[in-house]
Amino acid sequence: MPVIGSVLASLIQTNVDSRMSLIQGHHPLQQKNPMYFIAMCQAIGLGIATGAPVISFTTSDSGFAGIPPVPGVGSGVGIIVDPTFLIQDLYTRIRNYVIDDFGRTAHDPYPPRQGNSGQYLLALCEGINDSFKSYYPTAWILTSTNPDIYMGTATINNGDFSGLVAPAIQSLIISGAPLLIGKFWPRLAQAIAESYVALIEQHSTGTLTITGVCVPSQSQVCDIGSSTGSGTGTAA
Repeated sequence: MPVIGSVLASLIQTNVDSRMSLIQGHHPLQQKNPMYFIAMCQAIGLGIATGAPVISFTTSDSGFAGIPPVPGVGSGVGIIVDPTFLIQDLYTRIRNYVIDDFGRTAHDPYPPRQGNSGQYLLALCEGINDSFKSYYPTAWILTSTNPDIYMGTATINNGDFSGLVAPAIQSLIISGAPLLIGKFWPRLAQAIAESYVALIEQHSTGTLTITGVCVPSQSQVCDIGSSTGSGTGTAA
């Protein structure tokens, strides 16, 4: 099944709250009126899930081939995201947008010093990243068509996912939280959407198992080992 927006949103809410609690015991969910924090987390999770419910990819295949080629079908579970890329990328994007829009910021460049206001921005980035790391390895079902290999492994390398559109995800994040107004919210949504697309398309991997049947005959050779090829597929 594709990523479930409500599940991702709940994880973001819990993980960001947990990360922020490490800064002087500050719990956004325990403040007098947490509805704006909740609205933000819900909009981020639902916007990402709705904006990219299917992700295309290509694969590098290895295993057994036939002559003529016998196709196989790949199946797998999970997108494995880089464990640290998003944190620095998102932090830096948000900080740069604040400077672009307001001329200055108290946030340190990444990584922020202890006691600097950037610690709260860092906690936001870490909480979002925690959610992808924990959820995505089981949330996505991978399927592929592999024309060259009928039995083996299909590998999705960094740079092999494609088709995500950051402005579309940004728009959905913004519209998901009508309570949040002001100049910063669209910029925050933009940074999150752009970093998410960069994370998936440039810093994520996956693996599928290719299965198929090759029947030997006078016109069909099977079991040619150590063969390679390529395939295409979708994560949904």
